[in-house]
Amino acid sequence: VNVVGYYLMMYHLQDLLKRGASQDSPSRVLNLASQFAGNLRMDDLEFTARTYSPVSAYMQAKQSNRMLSWTWARRLESFHVEVNCIHPGAVMGTQLASDLALKRGSHTAEQAADAVAAAAAVDEEFHNTSAAFFVDGVATK
Repeated sequence: VNVVGYYLMMYHLQDLLKRGASQDSPSRVLNLASQFAGNLRMDDLEFTARTYSPVSAYMQAKQSNRMLSWTWARRLESFHVEVNCIHPGAVMGTQLASDLALKRGSHTAEQAADAVAAAAAVDEEFHNTSAAFFVDGVATK
């Protein structure tokens, strides 16, 4: 669900995103992702050849989300659809923080949600940018 959900959302919304986009007013998609990403093993997505680890599974899913966002960005670029992803910040006091054994967080859940909502709605940094990964308002490609 962590990755397939992103794919299905984009697949089913792509025609609407294309129809609503123009050069002066592109459609925009902002997917949640994480800095804590990696360990993607395309040859062992279901952990059949290695010991399952919740941390590795999380990292693998988040890396997949970032890569999928970049793929959709390239696929929809000519239609003026911008697709980016954002790291909302490390939030302490959540089950995820506990599962990942995070020692410190940078945001409360409310601050993380506000940052994502503000970025999606008004942040100029997100305009005319696609295939980027945003951390603390700064885009990386």
